[in-house]
Amino acid sequence: MYEKGGRVFRLIGGGALLGMLSIACANMILRVFGFPIKGSYELIGLLAVITYASALGEAERANVHMRADIISSRYEAKVRNSLNFFASIIMAIFFFIIALKMLNWGFKVYATGERTETLRLRYYPVILWAGLSLLWLVGSFFVNERFKNLFAKRR
Repeated sequence: MYEKGGRVFRLIGGGALLGMLSIACANMILRVFGFPIKGSYELIGLLAVITYASALGEAERANVHMRADIISSRYEAKVRNSLNFFASIIMAIFFFIIALKMLNWGFKVYATGERTETLRLRYYPVILWAGLSLLWLVGSFFVNERFKNLFAKRR
C-alpha cells in the first residue's frame, strides 16, 4: 500500500519538475525572440511547491534527507533508536498540526475563490496537495527504518 502511494507522489512530483523545467527553458528561448511566457514565474512557483511537497514523504521513508547526528552517533544503538523514535513522534505531531492548518487554509482559499495575481489561476489545489503531502510525511515517520529498528528483535 505504501509503495503504491509513494509512486503516486513520485509521479506527480516528477511531472511537476518536468513542467518547471519545460516552462523555464521555453521562457528563456522565447524571451530571446521577444515573446516571454506570461506568468512563467507564477507557474514555476506553483509547480515548485508541488515538487517539493511530493518529495517529503519519500525522502523520510528512504532516509535520504540531511541530518546532523554528531551527538547521537556516539550512543549505543538502543539509545540512538529510542532517541530517533521520540524525535519521530515529535516531528509527526508537529507536521500533523501543520498539515491540518494547510488543509484548512486550502479549503478557505477554495471557499473565497482566491486566484493568483498574473494568470488568475485558482491555487487551492496546490495548497491542498501540500497539506496531503505533509500527512503522507507523517505516515512516513512510522514506516521508515528508524521506527522499525526500535521494535526489531535483537539476535
